[in-house]
Amino acid sequence: MTMPTIPPSAPRPSTASITPFAPPAHDPNAIEVNATKSRLDWTHMMAGKCYGCGSTQHTKANGNHEHEICGHCGQAGHHEAVCFDKWAGKPKARRVAASESLSAKIPGPSSSEPLPTPGSPPPNFNDMLAQLHQLSAQFAALKQSF
Repeated sequence: MTMPTIPPSAPRPSTASITPFAPPAHDPNAIEVNATKSRLDWTHMMAGKCYGCGSTQHTKANGNHEHEICGHCGQAGHHEAVCFDKWAGKPKARRVAASESLSAKIPGPSSSEPLPTPGSPPPNFNDMLAQLHQLSAQFAALKQSF
């Protein structure tokens, strides 16, 4: 009795040609190279415009913006609309506002102490001088021990 022969199987295409291309997943923490803004990009955007207010009717030199304060960076000479720091994504400058609701005591001589006259040493000058002599004596003693 002869063995039955198995017919050869049909050639299979390679799996690489069947698998569709899938780009790698986007990393949300990755920084995109094109996301950075440069000063050159800003100057191209501002070409032909006033660097103080963004107007195309005049230049910054004759726009009279010297005393205008930017609402973003706090510098004088331009509006917030044309601020490079704002355009570049820098954080807004912090401003410290004084408040009348908080009372702060300014350290200084009280009204009972006499004010020193100009040119005279402060009242505790002799104490400071004695302390200086004491420290210099300690330093000399330490210097001899080495």
